[in-house]
Amino acid sequence: MFSRFTPGEPYWDEIGSLGLYYDPSHVGPGVKIAGVLAGGAADVADSLLVPGALIMTVDGVTIG
Repeated sequence: MFSRFTPGEPYWDEIGSLGLYYDPSHVGPGVKIAGVLAGGAADVADSLLVPGALIMTVDGVTIG
């Protein structure tokens, strides 16, 4: 899985480009965050999207 962030892309906040790197070795439900791209959409103060966190649902849909 690849992640990228282009600051000049006009629709980055509408298409789910969070600027996250995921842990491909994670086993179990959800996706585990391995890193956050500096300057990306998720790189904000007090964000819960930090390395080690699990994303379990997106818009109410469980990630298997």
